[in-house]
Amino acid sequence: MIPRLKDISELLEGIAPRRLAEKWDNVGLQVGSRNKEIRRILLALDPGLDALEAASNMGAQLLITHHPLIFSPLYNVDTESFPGEIIAAALEKGICVMAAHTNLDGAREGISEVLAELLDIKNLEIIEKSGDREDEGLGRIGTLDEKVPLFVFARNVAERLAVDTVKIVGEETAMVQKVAVLGGAGGGFVSKALSMSADVLVTGDLGYHHALEASRCGLAVVDAGHFHTEKAALRIVAGRFQSVIKSMGWAVDVEFYEGQKPPFLYFSTGIPRR
Repeated sequence: MIPRLKDISELLEGIAPRRLAEKWDNVGLQVGSRNKEIRRILLALDPGLDALEAASNMGAQLLITHHPLIFSPLYNVDTESFPGEIIAAALEKGICVMAAHTNLDGAREGISEVLAELLDIKNLEIIEKSGDREDEGLGRIGTLDEKVPLFVFARNVAERLAVDTVKIVGEETAMVQKVAVLGGAGGGFVSKALSMSADVLVTGDLGYHHALEASRCGLAVVDAGHFHTEKAALRIVAGRFQSVIKSMGWAVDVEFYEGQKPPFLYFSTGIPRR
């Protein structure tokens, strides 16, 4: 069977329900027709021209991104700037675009849960529950099999997420075992992690003042970057999505876009500094 976009949308609703999305978010269909037949799907972190070109090259009819193409109401579609250029290119190439963002963050087996699994964190609990469900909500917290020094844990995070550089708050020799994780931007979860007795928080986009708060309160933080904490988890989510598609008996191929790069370029001056 070849499903239509509306069928894929219903399947995604079962995996990452819209009710889990934050009020400010915009998830679901961004561009395209719900009656479009879907034979190939590309999953990517960001809805850039590079991802759209990759989708076109593989013959995909659907691009599913974690970050939405359209966040705010559009008052015009300027085809020479973002997001208008992406909308125009998607329509020209006949590629539909959907987003699964904070609804996927909070879903069971979503971004934060998979991130926790990648880091071998066990006995997981939700940090911030969504509604009445015990297994849905933002962030996860659990424990490592044993206590390890912060620098050892941070090195493991870097290896698991395939990132060269991480930022650390805390003493390198501090022992950590209870770990809170939130893929993407999680500086706002410092106080929540503290309230649940976490030793360390793994996230991205840690702001200066949240770092100060963590330092003053004795919470270690490993900032592995917004991009890397989400991309590593999304890769696994894509594989599991392909398995669900196959279980439906649908003739659909799902691929993950590996070519996406973070917007930042890190370089070292060779001068060691704290």
